[in-house]
Amino acid sequence: MKTFKLLIFVFGFCALSYAYPDVKIMIEDSKSITPSVYKLDIEINYSAQDSANVINYLGKVDHLIRGLNIPYKGGSFRILKNCFYSNNKYVCEAYKGINDYSFYMKNPENQTKILNALKGINYEITYTGFIVPKKDIDATKNYLIKDLAKKSMVYASNFSKIFQKECFVKSISYAKNHPVLPMRFAMAKALPTPVKSEEHISMQAFVDISCR
Repeated sequence: MKTFKLLIFVFGFCALSYAYPDVKIMIEDSKSITPSVYKLDIEINYSAQDSANVINYLGKVDHLIRGLNIPYKGGSFRILKNCFYSNNKYVCEAYKGINDYSFYMKNPENQTKILNALKGINYEITYTGFIVPKKDIDATKNYLIKDLAKKSMVYASNFSKIFQKECFVKSISYAKNHPVLPMRFAMAKALPTPVKSEEHISMQAFVDISCR
């Protein structure tokens, strides 16, 4: 589904001459798009006295995740000293390792496979939900740009009839609004039932039309 809006700003006429009107219009168009990929973000945490133990542990987890054969991004861990204030002193004890993974699935049921594989591992679910792939967003944006350009030319033609002059599109600038997907943070190991709902991509075109 797509929606359409038009605002006309008829600043319109030069102060010295009615014969050469300039018109500025704002056209807004939007198109709905259905998320098609389920995304699950997980953060792995592990602490130990020796940094080598932390690296070894995260390496084993990474090997386990690779074996799931589920597309993901991430896997580059970072090791930090576990530092904190105690009795007005800055104290560092042990090391903490963190590794982030983002899984991308066509079938949300694969999340069960992931969580079962992570039993006994300290992790945190930081995001879960359906997303719109970048290629779909880009395709929709390109469609809206072309559609707004065509509409701009139609309006220029209509103004030609109104002013009895030759009107043309002098310039077009676009402002884009991307879909915003709510993030849900959870410490729980269980995930809610995924809900898929349409997102909307809208775009505004600010058009300068000149008539001569």
